[in-house]
Parts: sequence; structure tokens; C-alpha cells
Amino acid sequence: DCALYDPCPADGQSGGDRGSTGIDLISCSPGTTVATAGEYPANAEATLAGNPYRWTMTKFICISYPAGIDSITLRYKVSESNDGRFGRNFLIGGSGAQQCIPVPSPPPPPLPPPPAPP
Repeated sequence: DCALYDPCPADGQSGGDRGSTGIDLISCSPGTTVATAGEYPANAEATLAGNPYRWTMTKFICISYPAGIDSITLRYKVSESNDGRFGRNFLIGGSGAQQCIPVPSPPPPPLPPPPAPP
């Protein structure tokens, strides 16, 4: 859910010490929306819980479009990284409303053979 990427956490602090990467901390007012401040919930996988989404999803886009659209076209460009740590890999995924496809009815039984001639 793209809406989870930006809300400021309840304690007003998103991120912290990333070891050899350095400090990555956003201070914000709880309940406000601040770009990249959202964090994984406490019930997420142990290695993710409480960490900012930006640490595992550093760059992504979220696209929504109305029902009935059968295609979209994306064009993107990747510029050089300033720190040399980020690659040019993109994960494209999607979801949509579940649709039930009815199972076809079984064919009718064959007709009985015609009566024998007299």
C-alpha cells in the first residue's frame, strides 16, 4: 500500500543508525505526512519491523488507474548514482480486483442410440 510509505511514525522519529552506512534519521511531527518517513509495522518480519520502508524500497513509484484500462505505458530513465551503491534494478508488480472465472458446466450426457429397426 503506497499510502504507508510517507506517514510520520507515532514517536516522530523514522530511521536511525545504519552502522557503516551512517545515520539516516527523519524527525517529524507524529501523524503528518513526510516523504519516506513511513515504517514497517511492529508485526512485520523481525528484520523489518520498525525500520523505514526507504531502507528496503529506496526508489519506487505507485501507479493507480481506473477500472477498464487495459494497458499503460511507462518510460523511465536512470541517472548515475552519486555514491555508487544503488543499482539499476526495477521490480514491476501489480495487483487488481480478484475475478472469479466460472467453471463451465459439464456437457450433457450423450443421447441414447436410436431404436433398432423392426
